[in-house]
Formats: sequence, C-alpha cells, structure tokens
Amino acid sequence: MFGYVGYMKNEPFLMLESDYIDGAFAGMLSWELEMPRELNPIFPTGEYGAPETETESRRLLFEREASTTAAITPTNPTGLSPFEDITIASLPSRILRTSEQQTVLAWTMSGNYILITTNEEALRRVIERLQSQTL
Repeated sequence: MFGYVGYMKNEPFLMLESDYIDGAFAGMLSWELEMPRELNPIFPTGEYGAPETETESRRLLFEREASTTAAITPTNPTGLSPFEDITIASLPSRILRTSEQQTVLAWTMSGNYILITTNEEALRRVIERLQSQTL
C-alpha cells in the first residue's frame, strides 16, 4: 500500500506485507545500500540524490560514511550501512539521515508489515494507525 500520512505536511509511506518476517528483515538490511536510490522517486533523499548506477549509489553512501567517520558502532554494527538503529513507538527501526542530521528515510517492521516513510514522526503515525487499523 502506498499512501500519505499527515504530520506537519503530508508524508508518503509504503506498507508491504510479508509472510516470512525473518527473511524480510534480512532483505531490508541488505537493501539499505540501494534503498535511497531506488526509492528516490517517491521518497526524495536530498544529498543521496538519484545516482545513475548502482556503483555510483554505493560510492556516494561509502563517501558519506567516510566523511562522518561511520564505522562499526552499536547503531551500525556492520559498519556498512549509513542507516542507524532507533526505537520508534516501541519498535526497533532504522533511519537514514543527511549530514545535517535530517531524517530522509525511516523503516520498521510491525507484525507482518514493513513500513517505510520519510521521518520518525511520520513513521510513528503510520505505526499508530496500523495498530488501530485506521489505514
């Protein structure tokens, strides 16, 4: 399902259903390197832009990590993904921030659903609506 959730402005969200949550979670983690580029048409990611190729996308992500001294940390245990761990509405979530610390992508899993949106508050609102079944 694709839709918009109200916050300070309407924010886009994507809700995907999976019957195999463990595999879906692993897939989401591996998709993180390409997610900004592949979702850019519906979730513009600012400085991540829309690189022409997969190689360009990886280069930009690794350059960002290098410039922000991204390494193996508790919020980035592999040292590979620019996404960070965070808890939103009591759910483990992942966020991607610009160098100015503005969140441009946020995702989590709730039940059989994968939820992706543009910031923490929008994700919180989608989670609340899903839990109250008002989507």
